[in-house]
Amino acid sequence: VQEGKLRLDDRLMTVLPELQPGPGQTLDPRYREVTIRQLLHHTFGSNSARNGDPMFQWRQAQTLFGGAPHSIANMTRYGFGLPLHADPGTVYAYSNLGYMLLGRVVEKVSGRSYEEYVRQEVFAPLGVTTARIGRSLLSQRYTDEVRYYDFEGAATVPSLVPGVTGNVPRPYGGSFLTEVAESWGGWVISAVDLMRYVTGLDGRRQ
Repeated sequence: VQEGKLRLDDRLMTVLPELQPGPGQTLDPRYREVTIRQLLHHTFGSNSARNGDPMFQWRQAQTLFGGAPHSIANMTRYGFGLPLHADPGTVYAYSNLGYMLLGRVVEKVSGRSYEEYVRQEVFAPLGVTTARIGRSLLSQRYTDEVRYYDFEGAATVPSLVPGVTGNVPRPYGGSFLTEVAESWGGWVISAVDLMRYVTGLDGRRQ
């Protein structure tokens, strides 16, 4: 928006006319009225509390795509193919799906990957250097990243990670795919850089 490439009241489907629901899904016609501003404000009509958060419905999405490996594209299309719960602009309801869609908007308008754009245009001017999209497996953990734990004695569960069979711990590919979450929950960042980002939002860059 600041670069003049997009307006907050532009419609999602004007920016992303190529976006389509998953196979066998039908587009809710109300999506044609959804704006960038409504996605940012969680008022575009999706309600994660009603029928569950579509961005955590990994296995349903995979079934829809015939067992294909999880991907950002497939999860976006799956969520986009679900009906809205309210008319756009009428109700506030938190939605991770909105930010998955916004990640695709950033890529389309900037011509860069979402991670590359945010690191270069948002984090770098604030002196934030550690932020990057995380990975799902323990073996892929960054050298300076914390380790995640389930409760003591927790059972392992079937892997969601493409190419990884068998059971894995829930925090490492059993309930969440960090690299697919990307624009709605995939960032890893140090505590110091997180505060640089927060204070940067207030216009302070110390």
